[in-house]
Amino acid sequence: MKARRWLAAVALGMLIVGPSQAQILFNNGNLATGSISRGNGTGGPGVAAPAGAQWSELADGNTSAGFSGHLSGAGPQFRIADDFTLGADSTLTSVRVYAYTTGSAPSAAFTNGTLQIWNGRPGDAGSTVVFGDMTTNVLASSVFSNIYRIFATTNTQGGVQTVPGTTRPIQEITLNAPVSLPAGTYWLDYQIAPIAPGVSTFLPTVTNPDGVTRGPPGANSRQLTTATTWVDALDTGSPATLADVAQEFPFLVVGTPIPEPGSMALAGIAALGFGWRRWKKK
Repeated sequence: MKARRWLAAVALGMLIVGPSQAQILFNNGNLATGSISRGNGTGGPGVAAPAGAQWSELADGNTSAGFSGHLSGAGPQFRIADDFTLGADSTLTSVRVYAYTTGSAPSAAFTNGTLQIWNGRPGDAGSTVVFGDMTTNVLASSVFSNIYRIFATTNTQGGVQTVPGTTRPIQEITLNAPVSLPAGTYWLDYQIAPIAPGVSTFLPTVTNPDGVTRGPPGANSRQLTTATTWVDALDTGSPATLADVAQEFPFLVVGTPIPEPGSMALAGIAALGFGWRRWKKK
């Protein structure tokens, strides 16, 4: 009996050092800007979002609410690419991205998405795909994020400013990505198929709540605009006389870090010690 109790205690200890739960390994930036439209951060109309929701408002001087990210029939092959870094060897489970279709209902979900992970920047010589492809549907879920994309409600540059509306409900989309990767920097590229034929999928960019930052420092995302042509994703400004500014796309990389062998050994010894103490007390 005592031996069985000891074995049970050891098993319990090993469960303690077993696989950890999935966590956010990388967050590429902010999307929501608040429940009240904030203009350029110094005022603005101050329009409230629907109850329980938030706006994702463009910065003063920006013009692109979202970039195309879909296959348009036999036409352009639109995809979005951005980089992420893993601080430790990790097992990924999924990537969460964001998309909308203008004029859709919040309940209108996307049903198809593809994902690739590269060991370098897409389009560069020597960069290769280490996970995924451009045809397999890896979309696991699509749910309303409780965020509406809106254009800037003030524009001190003399460009367009708008009244907030709810025609661009953003979906949070989970793409399955079961792959183990060593620590390092990678690029992902993804595409979300339209909700319905004849419409477009748009992928919103990172937005800063201050209302004036037009693009995050170090922004370097890319867009595939033909079957083979990658270009920098730039906001061309409103008015167009403003400088082009590089953009980033919000996404979350989800998974678990892989424990180092030394850490696993120490944890195993601790588990055995735990089991031995439990057995000796009986």
